[in-house]
Amino acid sequence: MSTMEYKNLILKIIRKPIAIAAVIVLSIILITTAGIKIYFVSSFPEQKLKNFITEFVMDNFRKAVKFDDVTVSLAGNIVLTNFHISTSSDFNDNISLVKSRKVVVRLDFFRALFYGEIYIKGIYFRNPEITLYKKYGRSYLDTFNELFSLTRSFQEIRHIDGGNFRMHADNAVLLYREVFRESILEAGCRNIDVAVIIKDDMLLYSLKGIVNRYKSDVLDDGELFLEGTMRFKHPNILVSSENFIRLTDVDLSYFNLPFGEYYKMPMSMQGGVTAEMSLKSLADNASIEGRIEVNNLNLRYLKPAGSYNVTANENFNADIVCDVLGGGRKIVLRRCVVYDENARINVKGVYRATELEEYFDLQFDTGTVDLANLSGSITPFKDSTCHGIMNVSGRVWFDIKNGFAKDVSCDIGLKNFGIQTSQKGTGRDYIEHLDVNITAKRNRVDAEVFMKKDATDMKFSAKSNVHQWYPLISESTLRGRSKTIDLHNIYYPLRYCVEYFYQGAFDDKQIGYMQVVFKDEPIGKLMNNNNVTLEYKAERLRAGGKAVFPGFSFKAGLNDGQMYLDNLSLTGYEGEYSFGIAARFDSYIPNVQVGGSVKNLNLGALCRDLGIRGTCEGRLHAEMDYSINAFRLAHMLQNSLLNVNVEVTAGLAKGTKLQKELGSFLKKLGVEKPDIEEVTFSKAEFAFTQRADTFTVRRLAVYGDAVQLNGDGEYDFISGLNIPFWMNVKAEKDDGSFSTEKAPCMIGGPFLKPFLTKFSNNTDGNGSHGPALPLFDIN
Repeated sequence: MSTMEYKNLILKIIRKPIAIAAVIVLSIILITTAGIKIYFVSSFPEQKLKNFITEFVMDNFRKAVKFDDVTVSLAGNIVLTNFHISTSSDFNDNISLVKSRKVVVRLDFFRALFYGEIYIKGIYFRNPEITLYKKYGRSYLDTFNELFSLTRSFQEIRHIDGGNFRMHADNAVLLYREVFRESILEAGCRNIDVAVIIKDDMLLYSLKGIVNRYKSDVLDDGELFLEGTMRFKHPNILVSSENFIRLTDVDLSYFNLPFGEYYKMPMSMQGGVTAEMSLKSLADNASIEGRIEVNNLNLRYLKPAGSYNVTANENFNADIVCDVLGGGRKIVLRRCVVYDENARINVKGVYRATELEEYFDLQFDTGTVDLANLSGSITPFKDSTCHGIMNVSGRVWFDIKNGFAKDVSCDIGLKNFGIQTSQKGTGRDYIEHLDVNITAKRNRVDAEVFMKKDATDMKFSAKSNVHQWYPLISESTLRGRSKTIDLHNIYYPLRYCVEYFYQGAFDDKQIGYMQVVFKDEPIGKLMNNNNVTLEYKAERLRAGGKAVFPGFSFKAGLNDGQMYLDNLSLTGYEGEYSFGIAARFDSYIPNVQVGGSVKNLNLGALCRDLGIRGTCEGRLHAEMDYSINAFRLAHMLQNSLLNVNVEVTAGLAKGTKLQKELGSFLKKLGVEKPDIEEVTFSKAEFAFTQRADTFTVRRLAVYGDAVQLNGDGEYDFISGLNIPFWMNVKAEKDDGSFSTEKAPCMIGGPFLKPFLTKFSNNTDGNGSHGPALPLFDIN
């Protein structure tokens, strides 16, 4: 198109009135826009805006801010770039509460235009990064108040439209950091959209986003959604609210560090939680209603050695309806149901606490629970499975302030309960069969228990009269009966307890001194306020093979803080038996004394019934006395006195497994032809003492015709026994005569698993003295 043609086209457009009007309007708009922009720039210079933003945030929120640039848009809004707001009044900790590439502070356009006034109607954050930082030792409430509290009520803040204020952030990233004693928890959310609207006394909010998974290898990222409405009255006092929260597949491993720190739970959780909760409040009253679903819960019990899963891929639900009235003075649990495909637990109740009264009224019911099905996903003991039927139901109305139970009705039933190891090829029963029936009515408790393991059976009945429930004051009578008790079922648990408590005493000894008045402690009050009488009788005690003690009974009790055991009766193998306990728990530090003895036991008859190969004859005499003043485990190594004396007289050992093994052992020590197939001895002795943390073998002696030895030594819980001695052994010469040869020996190893070895001042690289002969592990 030529130049002349352009001119003609323009002239035609100009001659049309509509075109002229459009040009005029466009010109006015451009001039007005430019004028407004120039006006805003001149009315709100950069330095003025910087000072206003800085002072506004510091004055009302006690926070420091910084940003790269500030401008006023054509719409009269303040635009900040690279905006940072600190967690405190300065940036010394180099942590920003909020970082945003762009922040738009929306102003009232007409007030800005006609009056040059800054009147904020809303704030918009673009792609902000929010960091919530909780320091170690600070409570959650203090942390929240430090980060978000105002210096004055919202309605008193100048330059803000309290009647219609809006805040919005889109595509935000949230990082929560909490410092614990030895670790740091970092939880993150992303793609968060937040909206807050304030209209006079009403606040409306909504939040949705994605919750990052933490340490789960199975779960995907979760989702979070919040929305609600809150009504306030001056100054910022909450009047009522309606809130809704929804979680979808949020990683439970987030809670491991808080639970371990605050509740000292040696547990680790994995799994996901999905929940919908509704929270409504009016003044100081609130109601909560919701449903929680826990999926693939793996709860692992953590131990330095032998950690195991308590639950494996467990799925369960919980429905909750609860009212909190009077700021927590009354809590009404209208409905709480926890259930999975195997079990269902129903709980409801009331808790009331005022200056005049404090009580709770709780009702509960489990229905019938098949423990065999439940143990498919829940394993309370390592490598074990359970079986049996359980049901629990009842009601407890308890006056906490006065320690009075207005109504107690409880039924606990357990039938055919057992725990077996789940390890392949072992088939071991921890508990073979257990029946429990407990009934509580008001201040009366009746219980019956029957248990069976291998050849052992026990049946107990108990009746208790409760005078006061808190602290517990009661009178109880227990009666026990057994047809047979296998001593193996007593020995191994007893041995485990002794080893467990002594190990605990060594650990407790590392802790410093603690000032404790035992009778004022909860366990002390329990021992001093409750009287118990126990009568027990067993028709026979089985020791193994055909060895049986035909009668056993005793009477024991706890009366006004003093424990006693008397009327003990035991017969068998011509022995005279005695055993006694005397203990006082009604003083600053408890005192316990234990003593017992066996006299003139026919060792030959016992060994024959036990099925020991060969011949063992003699009379066994043994005495033990133990005393301790203690209120903590460490005192087992500080305030204990123990004496043990064992003696066998008029003894004979012939053709036993131990003699054959000992003969082979002595040949390795250089005795070529030991003649110990038959040993007659006038006496064999063992004497052991404990004085605080010093354990001493005062005497180990055998006075025989073919074997003589006399030694002493010590025992250390870590390194074991150390008893060196010379063994004089009858040996045959080449000419058929006999002589006595000496063998340097030593007994070492754990106290209950000793071994005989060669004594030497120099050990090899493995710390071994040479050949070893187990003394108690011979079949």
